[in-house]
Amino acid sequence: MHRFYYLLLFLLFTNKVLAASITLPSTFTTDATDWVQVSESGTTPSITGFTTALVIVEASVGNIKITTTTSLKAVNSYCGYTASDERSESEPSNCNGSSLTEIGFIGSQSNINTALGTLSFKGNSGTITIKTYETASGVKYSKDTEHFYKVVSDQTDDDYSGSDGARAKALASSYNGLDGYLCNINSQAENDFLEDLFVNHDTSPGEHTHQSMWLGGYAASGETNTWRDGPDAGTSIPTSGSEFFYNWNSGEPNNTSEDYVVMYYKDDKRGKWNDTNNGALGAADHYCIEYDHTDTLSSSSYATASLTLTSSSVIDSTTKSIIRSQTIASRSIIRQSIRNIHDRMQFTRNLDKNISQQNIKLAFNFDSETKNQIIDNFNSYFINKDINLFNNFAIWTNGNIGNGNIEFTNDILNEDIYNNNNLTIGIDSKLQKNNSLGLAFNLVSRDSEIGSDKAYIDTDALNIVSYASMMLEEKEWFDTLLGFGNIEFDIDRKVSNNFNSGTRDGQQIFSSFKYTKKPKKNFKNDLSYFSRLDLGFTKLEKYTETGTSNLIHFNKQNIKQASFGVGSNLSRIIEVNKGFFIPFLNFEIGGNVSSISDSQSSYTTSSTVSSYKIKNNDSGFCKLNLGFETDIFKVWEIKFSYDYYEETTNVNNQEKQVQFTIRKKYF
Repeated sequence: MHRFYYLLLFLLFTNKVLAASITLPSTFTTDATDWVQVSESGTTPSITGFTTALVIVEASVGNIKITTTTSLKAVNSYCGYTASDERSESEPSNCNGSSLTEIGFIGSQSNINTALGTLSFKGNSGTITIKTYETASGVKYSKDTEHFYKVVSDQTDDDYSGSDGARAKALASSYNGLDGYLCNINSQAENDFLEDLFVNHDTSPGEHTHQSMWLGGYAASGETNTWRDGPDAGTSIPTSGSEFFYNWNSGEPNNTSEDYVVMYYKDDKRGKWNDTNNGALGAADHYCIEYDHTDTLSSSSYATASLTLTSSSVIDSTTKSIIRSQTIASRSIIRQSIRNIHDRMQFTRNLDKNISQQNIKLAFNFDSETKNQIIDNFNSYFINKDINLFNNFAIWTNGNIGNGNIEFTNDILNEDIYNNNNLTIGIDSKLQKNNSLGLAFNLVSRDSEIGSDKAYIDTDALNIVSYASMMLEEKEWFDTLLGFGNIEFDIDRKVSNNFNSGTRDGQQIFSSFKYTKKPKKNFKNDLSYFSRLDLGFTKLEKYTETGTSNLIHFNKQNIKQASFGVGSNLSRIIEVNKGFFIPFLNFEIGGNVSSISDSQSSYTTSSTVSSYKIKNNDSGFCKLNLGFETDIFKVWEIKFSYDYYEETTNVNNQEKQVQFTIRKKYF
């Protein structure tokens, strides 16, 4: 029984204060490609030992947010809030943003714990750090300096020096174990922060001559002003130059007998500094206290904890970019194939008879004169000659060389397309009533770099396309095509200083339907309008990387696409001596709709499968094709064209192609 009483007396009279603390898991391994609550680790973040606290949460990488902010108060410079928001005690609902790396708020311990229960993270591996400070009336935190400040009104004692002056009172004060001193100002941001605290203080300055607030500056016996206390003690306060910050009012400092520095309150001088004396004439009835972290924070009123996040997902910025690149390339190959076939059908539309059209030329140089003659004859009779083969059948070719770039937002890396070439070889026949049928083979080669040496993708594709053009009525046509093909990606992904490699195969099917109409009125220019619907489907097979470490296995993925566009074709024949010149302009605008299945992948050493969903796949597009064709002396044909394609959504996809053809006619 006596032992019980002794224990009770000990608990009642002991002066020991329990330490404040933060409950937070030390590590958490998860797939954070989308928002994940920290509480899913099995430990819900919380604080203990606080009454009303300031909480600051920081993420080294990725983004953080809290989704419950009820009864909390905003903090200046966090989540987009200002000092005015902090003074009005606004609820920090903006701390629920999607791109924050820091959040800060004030509240009671219970309300803070409710908020921390919703703390969420998104991104790759990193660290989340929580800092919590017990708050005190009038004390404000500056994010810029990471110091605490307090403006104090002392209407009964206007002195700087002395045992009961502003300096002595500042040095005697403390906050959370931090010793105070009169404020030192080292930047414009810090000056603006203190000016706001001073101007908006509950008690305004009295009717003194200068209406001002004591700062920590001091000049002994007419010497240069310096900061007197704190970590900046002994640092000069200049009147010119840029080595140290100063904010003197015009003409100040101006008197060797005025040894103390104040900040003005008056509107015309607000925030500026003045040197003044310690007497009643220049006295200030406010002073500013600063507390910094060079002292040790009290464990009873301050706590900090960190969480190390380890991503179990293989979906980092590089793999996201690789997945997107394959998606965009698959769609682009179908688009290019469709375009080349439609260009051919438009070319042959108004011809009385079918002719071969070659937009490429074979060029070889052998040491043997006999071999060179054979190549020349082949070019003359099969490649570069306008002849009718197999009666009304014609062989035609089309090719171009291009480049482009794809600019992404957020954590997706940009892509540079430094080689985007395609070649189409076809055969078609002119039928009755200006109709035609044809068959073509299209080869595509596309090389690109992801980020800055993060990954490389070489793409090759081959498809076969059947097509038909039908005249509905005079000056009205309906064109359609159906294509099948294979696609192959050779992918190199950088891991440390090495590259993991993989090859991915795929299959494609696509079709297109186009309606073209010319105005009934005859124009000097050749003008037509069209509308077009394109459909495509790509199936990408699974593949596994080879290499030394962090190998990834990718599952199958399907890509569905559809686009609808309207546009016009404009050209004009200009006759010149012994030939013609035809400038042309083609323009199209429209929209794309895509449905892309989740990309699922995993490390070969783990059974954990990560999914990445390409969102916001609907987009608008515009196409521009301009150039000219010319016939010189009816012997040489020259064609130049520039093609521009832009697709806008959450990415900015630009592709550019230049085509240049020189062809000699043989009669």
